[in-house]
Amino acid sequence: MLSLPLSPNVVTCAALIDGLCKKGMMKSAEEVLGKMRMEGVEPNVVVCTSMIDGYFKKGDTEAALMHLRRTRDMGMKLDMKGYGVVISGLCGGGRLEEAMKMRAEMEERGLLPDEIILTSLMDSCFKTGNVEKGFDLHEEMLSRGLQPDVFAEAALLDGLFKNGLLEQAKECFLKAKWNNEVSHTILIDGLCKEGDRGEAEKAFLNMEEAGLVPDKYSYTSLIARFCKDGNLLEAFRLRKTMLQEGAAPDLLTYSTLIWGLACKGLMVEARGFLMT
Repeated sequence: MLSLPLSPNVVTCAALIDGLCKKGMMKSAEEVLGKMRMEGVEPNVVVCTSMIDGYFKKGDTEAALMHLRRTRDMGMKLDMKGYGVVISGLCGGGRLEEAMKMRAEMEERGLLPDEIILTSLMDSCFKTGNVEKGFDLHEEMLSRGLQPDVFAEAALLDGLFKNGLLEQAKECFLKAKWNNEVSHTILIDGLCKEGDRGEAEKAFLNMEEAGLVPDKYSYTSLIARFCKDGNLLEAFRLRKTMLQEGAAPDLLTYSTLIWGLACKGLMVEARGFLMT
């Protein structure tokens, strides 16, 4: 059981609840919230936003929305951070329509969504196949003078690849101001899935030449492509390189290699690899 400061106030309690929520300790956060009220300390919008955010990040959308309703029942209005938390959480939970309604609500209150909120909405649009709306949100960002950061550009790149817009994705990557391990990995994975292994290998080499370190996802994407092309020698060579470079293969990597062996009819080798 957690204890409150001897003379609790909303500032100290808010700090404690926020820390607990960030660690995913929602039961403890609820305890503190309950004790606050018992001590006559009413939560403010900062406390409520922390609770909403904590539940969204735990994947408990219903609990997050319950706290949102309670916040409103207490007569509190969300600020920009609060709207960002709710919209991002709804997008992450696949509830784009509700997220769009929250955006409309904040605009009715005179609050314009920032680049973080627009990125969440754009990413969700692409993931649900609403490519046109995703482009519109990106254009809105630019027209309002907001600079897309690495997350926005990664979301755009990923969305283009996932919707089969290969050439536009390549152009997007070349124009991007922010290119890091994430964007390079998205590029490699997208090229591999489109069957453009040659370009994917070039992108992999360019990544290394730029001083960026390929991770297990970059390697696994190329391994999957080699397996699909029947080139098991290169696939296993890449796995060896992964180990040498400290990029530990995961379950997906091993599953891909076993699938590659099985596709070649090498069932004994596949079983032996599985048992190692």
